[in-house]
Amino acid sequence: GVEDALVCIELDTQDLCEADPAQITQAMVLHVAKQLAVLTQAVDGRYSAQVYRRMIVEDAGLPIHQAISAMVRRAAEIRQRLAHVPANEGDAALARYVTRERRRQHEQAH
Repeated sequence: GVEDALVCIELDTQDLCEADPAQITQAMVLHVAKQLAVLTQAVDGRYSAQVYRRMIVEDAGLPIHQAISAMVRRAAEIRQRLAHVPANEGDAALARYVTRERRRQHEQAH
């Protein structure tokens, strides 16, 4: 659920923090930025393609080390929010998001 997705993001950001700076690529940062944007919207219980793109641009558009620091802070904020939300509500928000996203993708395909 939401907790598992957050753990994955936290591990990815930790890997980026510990990696040799010369080995970190923009694609690696972009991958984590996308995951974090999806999780943030899932926890909020609403999805907006515009907000999704804006969040990614904000994170991935920064210099790599600033982007990593910003993503670590946002993941910590989500962790703190989840501490005050029963797991059922977070999982329900994620399920609603996934359902809407699948419907949107289906509509675009047809």
